[in-house]
Amino acid sequence: MLINILVCIFIIITLFIGGYLLTHRNNIFMTMNPKENPTLHNIMFYGGILCLIIGILEIIALISQNSIFIIISLILAMVSVTIIQFIIFNQLKIK
Repeated sequence: MLINILVCIFIIITLFIGGYLLTHRNNIFMTMNPKENPTLHNIMFYGGILCLIIGILEIIALISQNSIFIIISLILAMVSVTIIQFIIFNQLKIK
């Protein structure tokens, strides 16, 4: 029961990140303007879609109650969000 609650929290976080990236790709994001930086715009667009797709897969995994499917979807979400964050932080021009 506790695992299901924690997976639900993780699903909410993944869907929030995906939605946030998609809705904020036309606004200033972490002192960067995605309108002026096409790489950042693409990262936010495709990363947001990827997070939303993985969030939907996590929901399907939670409904099916297949432990292996749940573990694979959680690892996939963790790795993809981490890679997206590293790519976005790589776009920061820190002097």
